[in-house]
Amino acid sequence: MHGVMNTTKWNELWAAMCTLHPRPRWRTREVDSGYVSDWDRDWFYHFRASSFRTIEWVEITTDTPSQHQSVKAVLRKIHVPADELDSGFKIYGYIPDAKYVDYL
Repeated sequence: MHGVMNTTKWNELWAAMCTLHPRPRWRTREVDSGYVSDWDRDWFYHFRASSFRTIEWVEITTDTPSQHQSVKAVLRKIHVPADELDSGFKIYGYIPDAKYVDYL
């Protein structure tokens, strides 16, 4: 696994998601343990509660087409390594050595 995000990009993602209303739900997977968190909407306190260095990915789910477009616009502006899903987006902190990921 190798890292594809840095603290600056994570902070940009956090700050941007805090400005959206309603805020999209998110969950993370920890790179070391494989633990997947429960879904959460609290970007302001909960997302920053853990170290960004341990996030393998964060999955963001959107509830409406307009929210999906708002999140997509934010992710493109930040330019993060991510996949667009039917239900939202997956932003990668780490990827396997042989995997390629597009940047939004």
